[in-house]
Amino acid sequence: MPEELIPLVVVPSLFLLIGLIYWMANRSAERRAQLRYDLSARALERFTTADEMSKFFETDAGRVFLRILERGEQDPADRALRSLKIGVVACCFGAGFVLLALVMAEGELVYPGVIFLSLGLGFIAAFLVARKLRDASADAGALHELSRSPYRDAA
Repeated sequence: MPEELIPLVVVPSLFLLIGLIYWMANRSAERRAQLRYDLSARALERFTTADEMSKFFETDAGRVFLRILERGEQDPADRALRSLKIGVVACCFGAGFVLLALVMAEGELVYPGVIFLSLGLGFIAAFLVARKLRDASADAGALHELSRSPYRDAA
């Protein structure tokens, strides 16, 4: 390929790739919103009276249901798992760059490899910290439940 054609192919390809990623992200967000709407509609159809519905929304599960519907919040475990997935993919991508740099003797490929490896390790560390905090808060909640006295609650 002649040297003059490389910028003519690479630059539009880069913008097309960015546009494709943006389109896919928006489409995914729209699909999640539609699924959330369908789920809430099906869940609300199950209530036969307004009294049943109001009782449900007064419970902890009802409050969580409303919070998820209003904000579109994901479960913290799902967010942490997404962090782990991104970290593993970024590490593999970075390792591929480093491996290419070693095989092809191209020193310039080491830089993006190290950057992606570092990002991947950061995402994996974020997952591990989130899991450790979740386990610590669960242990603290269990200890708090064990230390409560039934007599203190009655008073």
